[in-house]
Amino acid sequence: MIGWTPAKPDRYRGVTTPAATPDIVLNGPWQESLTRLVQQAGTPTFVASFISLLKLIYPRSAIVCTLYHGNQPARSLYHDMEEQEQIDLNTTVYDRGAYRLDPFFQAARNGFTGVSRMTDLAPRDFDRSLYYRTYYKNVITADEVGLFFKLDDEQQLVFSVGVEKRAPESSLQQCRALYPLLASLVSLHGRLQEMTEAPTKAVVEGRLRSFGAELLTEREQDVAQLMLRGCKTTEIANLLGITESTIKVHRKHLYAKLQINSQAELFGLFMDEFQGV
Repeated sequence: MIGWTPAKPDRYRGVTTPAATPDIVLNGPWQESLTRLVQQAGTPTFVASFISLLKLIYPRSAIVCTLYHGNQPARSLYHDMEEQEQIDLNTTVYDRGAYRLDPFFQAARNGFTGVSRMTDLAPRDFDRSLYYRTYYKNVITADEVGLFFKLDDEQQLVFSVGVEKRAPESSLQQCRALYPLLASLVSLHGRLQEMTEAPTKAVVEGRLRSFGAELLTEREQDVAQLMLRGCKTTEIANLLGITESTIKVHRKHLYAKLQINSQAELFGLFMDEFQGV
C-alpha cells in the first residue's frame, strides 16, 4: 500500500493509561449524559448521545464516528459538523477510499484499542506522507484524538475528535480515565443491538418468503422476492437459471395479480404488509 508503514501494536505511543489520572467529578451534566447513554444503549440514538458526552471534555470540537468492518469500506455513522465542505471531506471522501491511508484506520486494523492522539499513531514524517498531502491538510483541525473500541474480531468503532488547537493533556487523561466505562457501554450497545436485530431479520426473511403466497405461483414468488432484495433482471435470470425474457413474463404476471404497475409499487406493497414488525 502506498503511504506510511504503520508501527506494530506494541510500538504505539500513548497506548497505556497513565498511572495517575485526574479525578472526574460527576456533576449534573456528567450524570445526565452518562444516564442518557445507558438508557439509549441498543438504540439508534446511542452514538449521538456518546458524542454529546465527549463534548463535555472537548466542547469546541468536531466529532466523527466511523465503523471499520474487515475488508469492507469505512462507514461514517454520525458527525456533528456544520460546514458542508468539511462534512463531505470527513465522510463521503473519507469513506470512498481516503481512510485506507489514515493512521487511525491502520491502528484499528492492527488491533489498537484505547485513547490516543493522531500524532502518537502517525509516522514522524506524517506531514510529508501521501495521506497528509492529498487529504489531511484540508481537514480543519490542529489536533485529533481517537477513541478506539473493538466490537468483535472484525469490527472497530472509532470516535475521532478534531479540535482547533492542541488539546490539553488533562483532556486526554480524562478520556483515558473514562475509557473502561465507555468501552463497557459500547459493548452493551452492541449486544443489545444484536438481540433486537436478530428477531427482526428473521421476521423480514419470513415475510419475504411468504410474500404473495396466496396469489402468486412459486416461480412468481421467487422473482418477487429477488426483486425485493434489489436484484436486477439479469441477476434474477442467473440465480433462477432461466432467460431474461421468461423473467419479464413472470414479472408481468405478478404485477397483474398484485394489481401494481412498477417495482416501486411492489416495494410499497411489501412495506404495507411489513408494518408492525
